[in-house]
Amino acid sequence: RPVSRRRLRPGQRSHAWTHVRLIRRRRTAPRLPATTRSLSPLRGLDRADAKEPMKVLIVDDHEAVLNGVARLVESEAPRWQLAGLARNGSEALRLAHALRPDVIVLDLCLAGESGLDLLPELACTCGGAVVILTSLADAQMRARALRVGAHGYVSKLAPAAELVAAIDAAYGARSFSAG
Repeated sequence: RPVSRRRLRPGQRSHAWTHVRLIRRRRTAPRLPATTRSLSPLRGLDRADAKEPMKVLIVDDHEAVLNGVARLVESEAPRWQLAGLARNGSEALRLAHALRPDVIVLDLCLAGESGLDLLPELACTCGGAVVILTSLADAQMRARALRVGAHGYVSKLAPAAELVAAIDAAYGARSFSAG
């Protein structure tokens, strides 16, 4: 059977090319001592000697998503700590002000509210980095969220490792810009 060839847009790379790049990156990446290694794809951001864990606040109106992301955050202990769970915008603002999380995982579609409108206010309230976790796969919405101040944008359909990488990257960018 002939292999079907998918047309690539200008500048787009094939899946095979991405796989080759990942293999090359793994070969050239320095090995860390076993004490600093974790399941995180961004091993350079591991903080084995950190005094306090990264605090993560999760904002979503779906209970199943809240529980799932909370379990993911708890599985990254002792590097991460679950700061709190919010189901709407007002609760998110109250918790962000009280708990001062390092990273906020925010859904764009909250019940009756827009997470996009809430994003700048959340970032100003606590100074934490915001990672968008949403079911919307719209490129314009992604660009708008990043323009408004999000540090990352992850689909709810993406693997958990992608969310872990986005949270680590957002925390790294936040602490780098603050220092």
